[in-house]
Amino acid sequence: MRGLPAFGHFSNFILGQICNVLRLHIYEPERVVFGQGEQGTAWYIILKGSVSVQVSPTGKPEDSVVVARLQAGEGFGDLALVEDKPRAATILTTELCELVYVEKADYDRIIKFIHEREIQERCLFLRAVPIFQDWAQASLRAVAQVINWRTYTAGATILAQGDHVQELFIVKTGQCAVIKTFNQEVREAGTVRSRRRHVQLGMLGTFACFGAEAVIDSAASPTARYTIRAWSEGPVECAVMTAFDAKSKLRGTNLMLPFTEYNDETALSGLLQYQLEERKYARLRDTVIRGLLKEWSGDPNASVQSPTVVRGTKHPVDVVTLNRVKLETSGYT
Repeated sequence: MRGLPAFGHFSNFILGQICNVLRLHIYEPERVVFGQGEQGTAWYIILKGSVSVQVSPTGKPEDSVVVARLQAGEGFGDLALVEDKPRAATILTTELCELVYVEKADYDRIIKFIHEREIQERCLFLRAVPIFQDWAQASLRAVAQVINWRTYTAGATILAQGDHVQELFIVKTGQCAVIKTFNQEVREAGTVRSRRRHVQLGMLGTFACFGAEAVIDSAASPTARYTIRAWSEGPVECAVMTAFDAKSKLRGTNLMLPFTEYNDETALSGLLQYQLEERKYARLRDTVIRGLLKEWSGDPNASVQSPTVVRGTKHPVDVVTLNRVKLETSGYT
């Protein structure tokens, strides 16, 4: 049980209490676990299989749309139990499913206070996000109830340009790079050709939002305008909500796409050229620094990373000072 995301944050004592009251139910594909509008009677965890989350704007089953899919290890059905409200969605199995569940009386006794505390912690996080700072507490809590935490390893692509945007993200910890892919017209041997280019527009840090296309674009299936990639040395953690929840709860909020000043080939080409010049300068700078370190230290293997001693002395070179003074006097700054 410890390896299942739904149980991962519980103490051993709480897990033991849950094990005493868990019940197992096996569902065939295309079976309704519970329907929108029903009273909440249990909290469910998927051991095997997957389910779809469906919401009907009118309350009629025939008008239901799929807003999310849940996989093995995830839980559902807690919102109605925490808030003592009817089910907000219908859960339908998409394949043979093994579900375990905790009935409401046991949930209230063992788990409810933990889920309530988690909602309060999410509220505290959201209150620090600029777009939510002036929200009423009840509205903020409604958003907190539908977000989940998700962690990405360094270098992982969180959202790819051109993909359908199905979720809205808010950075909790770490940084993300915003990358734009575009076609650049270049002249080669008298012929104009189109070359695919990638340019980094900037970085997104704590409390930054992305995936706003899900809310502000009018298209039925909006696509991502940028690639968002986890860029920190450590993992990046985000608060994530479905596009359906984002549209229903954040419509009218002043959500904005990042780096909109780079919206055409001219601006992107200019930024790319600037970055290429910066890299060229950095390589030149490193070459000059290595040469100066070798000259001053008399050590042909000297580098910025290694302790360097000036010839004829016993004191290490202050590399930062060396870089600044020698580059200034050499005319490279």
